[in-house]
Amino acid sequence: MLEEVRELLVDLERVLVVKQLVVESRRGPDSDPRDTLYYMELTTAMLADGAHVAGGKLYILGGQWDRLMAATFPTQHPSMALALVIKVEYNEAPQTYQLDVELTLDGQPIEGTKVVGSMAIGHAAGQVHGAPQFAPLAIPFNNVTFSAPGRYEWVIAVGTNELGRVPIEVVPGLMPGLASGGEQAPSER
Repeated sequence: MLEEVRELLVDLERVLVVKQLVVESRRGPDSDPRDTLYYMELTTAMLADGAHVAGGKLYILGGQWDRLMAATFPTQHPSMALALVIKVEYNEAPQTYQLDVELTLDGQPIEGTKVVGSMAIGHAAGQVHGAPQFAPLAIPFNNVTFSAPGRYEWVIAVGTNELGRVPIEVVPGLMPGLASGGEQAPSER
């Protein structure tokens, strides 16, 4: 029995050495060995009028828009959601990760728009060993204020690793058919 335990420990040590070599080969020459290596990938990212997750499925209403027109600035948009799907490799679970989402303008964070949350990833029932899984996420935002026209971006990060960005172009103008107060134009009533 003692000999079997020794053999298991030797095997475990070999596995750890191989994993360390793989990690070192994927890092740059100047990287800090304490850096966490993520393989996560943002496979879907879009702005929508609304979104929610139920039963492991992502439901999207009015998705994939990237332009917002406003008559005046600052302007406030009543409701929007980020619809995301993150591919998580098998070896990244089970674990809890910190998810950060923040709106920026010209690379500068917009105050009051940062969302930080925990994302707990486990192995799904019946998941084939080694197979990745896909984590659907819906993040709602209400009454987001845009102070000026410009190219804004929602920055999505897990830990310190940026996974992607979702742009939104905010431009001056009126939606066709609307008067300046958001009312329908007299000719279209």
